[in-house]
Order: sequence, then C-alpha cells, then structure tokens
Amino acid sequence: MKILQVNKLYPPAVGGIEKTVGQLARGLNATNQVSVLAIREGFGFGSVCNENGVKVMRCGGFGRIARMPVSLSFFWYFWRESKKADITHVHYPFPLVSVALWLFRPKAPVFITWHSSVVRQKFLGRLVKPFVDWTLKHASGIITTFPAASSFYAELGRYENKTEAIPLAFDGSVVSSRVEAEKNSLIFIHVGRLVYYKGLPTVMRAFAGVPEGELWIVGSGPLLDELKELAKNLHIEQRVRFISNASDQHVCELMAQADVFVLGSDHVSEVFGMVQLEAMAAGLPVINTQLPTGVPWVARDNVEALTVQPSNVEEMSIAMKKMTSSSGLRQRFSDAARIRASQFSSDRMIEAHRKFYQSALEKRRSLG
Repeated sequence: MKILQVNKLYPPAVGGIEKTVGQLARGLNATNQVSVLAIREGFGFGSVCNENGVKVMRCGGFGRIARMPVSLSFFWYFWRESKKADITHVHYPFPLVSVALWLFRPKAPVFITWHSSVVRQKFLGRLVKPFVDWTLKHASGIITTFPAASSFYAELGRYENKTEAIPLAFDGSVVSSRVEAEKNSLIFIHVGRLVYYKGLPTVMRAFAGVPEGELWIVGSGPLLDELKELAKNLHIEQRVRFISNASDQHVCELMAQADVFVLGSDHVSEVFGMVQLEAMAAGLPVINTQLPTGVPWVARDNVEALTVQPSNVEEMSIAMKKMTSSSGLRQRFSDAARIRASQFSSDRMIEAHRKFYQSALEKRRSLG
C-alpha cells in the first residue's frame, strides 16, 4: 500500500510532531511504501531524497507567515503525490494542506492526525476554518493524541464516530541509563524550545524559592536572552545552566544525570509534552501542569508526577521542595515513570495506526 504522510516540516526539523511523522514514516515503511511531503525550513529550493528507505520531498519555501512555512510548489507536489497514494495522511495544524485537500479532493482515503488547533494565529484560524471543516467532514478517519481531545477541541465534536485516540510515542533506543552519583543537591532539568508556552519564567521564579540545587534549561529559542537576564535578576545565575543546541544523545546523557524533570507549560499550545515520556523512560519523576490537554494525562498527578496549576509560582516551588526533601517520593515516581513510559512505544503506535487504517477502510468499503 502506498501511504503519503504530509506535514509542514520533517526531521531534522525540531518538534514533537516532526518526530512523530518520522517515526510513522519509518515504521509503516516496513510493510508499505511510504513517502513524505513537507516544506523545507527557511528560504530556498526544494529537494527529494531517500532517508532510511523513505522518499522525502521537501518543497521549496520562502519563509513563514503566522509561524507557518509557505510554499507554492507544495500544491503541485500534493496534487501529483496524492493521486498516486492509496492513503493520504495529513498532520494538523497545517493550514496549507487543508486548502490543498479542498482544491484537489483526492479519491483515495484521507486520514488526519489532529495534533492541535491553530492556537495563537486567530485570524489565520478563521481564514482557513471553512477548509478545515470540509477536510474533517470528508476524512475517512481522524486521529487524536490523547483520549479527551475529541471533547476538548470543538472542531472534532461532530466526528467522534470516526475518531480514535492514538497516543504519541518515543524512540526508546536513545534512552540512557541513570547515572547514580553522590550529590549534595538535586538537579532539575527542563528540555524544550525556549518559547512562550513553556512557562519557563514561572519555573525559574519557583526555583528561586528553593534554597539549593541546580536548574538545567536545555534548548534554544527566542527567549534565551530574556531568560538569562531573568536568572540574573533573581540572583540564581550561578545555579541555572543554559545548554543550547544539544543533540538527542546529549539530551539523553543530561537526563541520565538529572533528578527531576520539570515541564512548566502554561498554554494549550502544549498538547502532549512528548519530552515527558523521554524523561520518564530515563526514570525521572516529573513536575508538570494541570493543562486541559494531554500533558497531565501522560504523567499523572501523584503517580509519576506532581501536577500544579499553570503559571502558579508558589505551587511550582512547593512541588520542587517536596521533590527535594523526599527521596522516597522521587523513587516511587521514578519506578512508576519507567512503567508508564513503556506503554508509549513506537511499535504500539505504528501497529495502532495500521489497525485504524484497516478498520476505516473496511467501513468505507461497506458503505460503498
């Protein structure tokens, strides 16, 4: 079966959705013929290459509008490739693909993974809403990444009969073993892009109330200079370590040295928090936030995590102090975290997609 996976970007572009598309492409390609259509980052011409046996087409781009990559050649590629495919699987949010589906209306079944709505770009969201509504209505199947997504996203409410939750997964092959060493204080670690919805100012202000320990902030992004200045203003610059441009392997090594993972996200743009799984697989207890998304479902309060209200400095600080003062709590969460993470394997995710494709296709055939 020929499967076309479509997303705005593809690895090595950084992001949870991009990781997921890469996992699906490689995993499904074992028993199918998978190709990927995406847009290159930044300005420049497109390219077509073979990556791990998968044909990857990156359309030429000319920057971004409202944080979304823009490409005119994408429409030509989509028209050509969707005609060849037995299944077209698109990943949303990606407004261009909704327009392309409406324009070209592939005869083969279309599946959508609904990672998130268009959140910040309200005008763009309203502009493409008719195309998105048409896409959802005519899709053979809709995939969400956590069980409550169908009720959380208003757009999906009418389509529960063709929606299934298939949680994201992580690549367990890159997990490093824990490094057990004598320490005078704990290491709290955050991994992710330094962007508005990660809640890092709250994390840093909360950490300032913890009398000892270190905070490692791993990642790059537009808020780096602002966060460094905040560390100085809070007089914690000697205890906060910023680590940019870390490779996946380096991130795993850092997690293996740390004691507690902190995800302080304060906005629904954080839909799943896949990085929690990577931390949990390394045996790290978690501090996360009570967002109405998949974040507190992945790492559950008082099981693998201490869950606090978003943007609440006092609650976050109390959680950090609890982790600091109780090695028994950390060990209990660590043991549970490893078990929980094992339930989110790539193999399970890929097999769930295979079954959902098959079920939806059988239902489509039975309806004529």
